Amino acid sequence: MLARLFRSSYAYVVINTAVSLLAFGRNLLFMNSLGLAEVGQIALMQTIVMLVGFAQGGLISGAFILWAGGDRDLNRRMADVLFAGKAVLGIVLALGLAVLGPGVLMPTVAPETLTIGLAAGLATLASTWMNNVLVADQKLRQSNLVNVVAVLVSLGLALLTLGSGDLQLALLSIAVQPLLVALGGAVLEPQARPRAARPEGAALRRMLAVGVMPFLGSLSLLLIYQIERWSIAGVMGPEALGRYYIVILYMTFFLLVPTALMNVHFPRARRALAAGDTDGFRRTIRRHMVELAVYAGLALLVKLVLLSLVLDSFLPNFSGTEPLVYLAFLTGLGMLAQAPGTLVLYAVEDTRPVLIAGLVSLGSFCALLGAVWLAGFTLTAVLVARILSAALGAVYLLWQRHVALTRLDRKERAL
Repeated sequence: MLARLFRSSYAYVVINTAVSLLAFGRNLLFMNSLGLAEVGQIALMQTIVMLVGFAQGGLISGAFILWAGGDRDLNRRMADVLFAGKAVLGIVLALGLAVLGPGVLMPTVAPETLTIGLAAGLATLASTWMNNVLVADQKLRQSNLVNVVAVLVSLGLALLTLGSGDLQLALLSIAVQPLLVALGGAVLEPQARPRAARPEGAALRRMLAVGVMPFLGSLSLLLIYQIERWSIAGVMGPEALGRYYIVILYMTFFLLVPTALMNVHFPRARRALAAGDTDGFRRTIRRHMVELAVYAGLALLVKLVLLSLVLDSFLPNFSGTEPLVYLAFLTGLGMLAQAPGTLVLYAVEDTRPVLIAGLVSLGSFCALLGAVWLAGFTLTAVLVARILSAALGAVYLLWQRHVALTRLDRKERAL
């Protein structure tokens, strides 16, 4: 029984979650060791990293979906496309920095923040790609290894800021994590290593055809986050947004495990389908749903037993926010319910519904938020809008999942 619990797939979920928690702990260190101005620079650096990440335009998303199919020739060609793309982006950013100077955004963005942020953005693109390759190839132990080493080195550097309060050291401690993941992935997965080869247009087009839709769908989710938070700050003030932070924190933690489970099961489902093993494919998607259901039940039980204790003992400023966290749990369930549909649609390479679901959630949230503005703006009302918009996205994705599986059944019967 214990051996089963500690199989690589379950260990991956636990360790992946632990790595995310350690990275969060690193940010708490900065909040205690640096001044507010320096913490603001760290937030700006993380924003720069996110903006650089948008440059992938769906290429990494598409490559991840396709790589899991196991076509080694296609995989090698996709690796060439991504290496060439990152090289071009790096040259463009370096030239822009050389021409405009690292102080171009002063005094808002410090020169070291801009320089290290751009470098960290490139490293993050590379680390996302290399980690995706390890996950798609189901090298979960290797993924665990590189991510644990990277976050521990990053945390070690962050600890040095406790005595020095050095902003550059703090920025470098963040940048070193994706850099080490990228280097570790390149060592452990030779097929994804960069090489001097001309990128192929056909591979580029196929990656975009599969990857643009989920990429744009993820942007819809980011827009929901931004609209939600700026609306709260604008209407109710920064203090209300601070109170809402418990919801943001809870949602971040709640979704760690479903994301890890998707990384475990999607490559298996994709590879089974590519090999014509429809029985294995169906077993994988059933197991994915069962594990999501078990996780949701455990998360509810833990919340019922420990929520008030944790808030009163460790987060006294948030005592009395239990109703908000319960509503956040329902929002999380709505987002979790989208995962079975996403897995199947990724496996059959039908990613358009993922974009449509994102737009459905975004559009319905904006409409509901407008109604909230008219009826009376409260944190509870905002969360109800989030719950309903997530549920609508889930209903659409589950319907499309049913359509995809029905189409697969018809194809089987026709053979």
